[in-house]
Amino acid sequence: MGKKLKISLIAIGVSLALFAVVFFWFDSQIRELATVIIHKRGIISQQSTLNEVLAALKTDLPLAKSYESAIDTLVPPKDQLFFGLPSWMDSQERLYGVSASLSFEGKEVEATEDTLGRVGFLMNVTGPLESALTFLREIETRSPRFLMSFDSVEIAKTDESYKLAVSGYAFFK
Repeated sequence: MGKKLKISLIAIGVSLALFAVVFFWFDSQIRELATVIIHKRGIISQQSTLNEVLAALKTDLPLAKSYESAIDTLVPPKDQLFFGLPSWMDSQERLYGVSASLSFEGKEVEATEDTLGRVGFLMNVTGPLESALTFLREIETRSPRFLMSFDSVEIAKTDESYKLAVSGYAFFK
């Protein structure tokens, strides 16, 4: 009986060892497959997000085109800015009963495909305070062809009127 018991124990031991080897092999295969599945799910998630972003961009394209058109209307090419802005301001100063002078100063920042160019300016406006302030508000916010921003405004009272010194930027494409 001792020999049969030894053979049975060896057979059970070999079976357990074989089972353990097969079990660990399957375990490693399952872990590899799980890693591949997780990786592929990440890719699918990224592609889904990219598709959503692309769909949103396609939806927003008409709105972006209208903004681009509005910017093109407001922002002239550089040469039109330098020649057109002073003459337009002359017509506006007569309309508001003020006297204004404009000079461009500082280094120009050239326009790129993604950004507007800009040049600094200094403007002096003389006249009644309400007229001068209305004039400045109109040229900064309601100009049909020029985009300007004011960085500083200094106001000084003269004998019978006011003098406003304005510095800022005018933009071009």
